[in-house]
Amino acid sequence: RRDLNMKEFNFPGHFISRFGTNFKLTLIFILVFTSNHSLSAEGEPDISLEVYKTAYCGCCKKWISHAQEANIKVIETNHENLDVIKDKFDISSKHKSCHTSVSKDGFVFEGHVHAAAIKKFLADPIPNSMGLTVPGMPVGSPGLEFDNRNDDYEILVMFENGKEEVYMHSTELD
Repeated sequence: RRDLNMKEFNFPGHFISRFGTNFKLTLIFILVFTSNHSLSAEGEPDISLEVYKTAYCGCCKKWISHAQEANIKVIETNHENLDVIKDKFDISSKHKSCHTSVSKDGFVFEGHVHAAAIKKFLADPIPNSMGLTVPGMPVGSPGLEFDNRNDDYEILVMFENGKEEVYMHSTELD
């Protein structure tokens, strides 16, 4: 057996070269497939939203709780004048609601959009879209629950030209 002095010792290369190719491939496989930081512990995509709202809005706070319960990270930013925020993100008046959420990729989620719809959209964004909106304040949407009443409402895809398409109905949500 040969003694190594510290000048000859190459960590971790020394140990890796002593093992065969299978060990090297296994090590690479482990490093590549365990270093994906874009997935949560549950295997879902890591989603975070900055939510622009007023400090005193109770339904916005309830919607934030809904998003957090769905493993969406929320950064709350309070503003007194949300029109400035809505103008910044080019949200047309027909698409406005009480709060505006923006993903790290720049997609906008206006109002009480269900977390499941946000996750579905971010997994497969619609080309040339800005994001989703639930215009107004429909009863039964997340944060606006009232006496077990669940009105059917539309979740719309917003496009930069101010147009929209129906993305899904609330009755399609789980």
